[in-house]
Amino acid sequence: MAEPGTLTFAYQALGAVVPRNIRTCWSSRLLDGSAVVGQFWKHQFVTVPEYGNARFYIGDEPDAETRDGFKEWKENLTWAWDNNRKNILIIEAVKISPNVNKFYPKPDTIMRLLAFNPETGAFIAREEKS
Repeated sequence: MAEPGTLTFAYQALGAVVPRNIRTCWSSRLLDGSAVVGQFWKHQFVTVPEYGNARFYIGDEPDAETRDGFKEWKENLTWAWDNNRKNILIIEAVKISPNVNKFYPKPDTIMRLLAFNPETGAFIAREEKS
């Protein structure tokens, strides 16, 4: 198995297909194809006190379409939405320094996809314990 903290390790730990281009991927699916695994940047979570301090994630970056990995991410979110597989397994990404990121699988937590626009790839998800 790959070294802990690496993206390859995180995908393997959750039982996902390790993407062909690990440097540009944002998502994958489980080996049996039953669920999507996605990367969520820790600093982009929003805590909402009105919902019991629940953490939400709003994926609506203006330049996302130009970035590597976005097309596959949008395809995986579309598949999850269309097939009622709205529980996305989490890899929490943490920026350590400008050129160093660490990736942590969260096997006891999912992101529930609440809203999704298949044309733009924008989405809203809520973190929940599985």
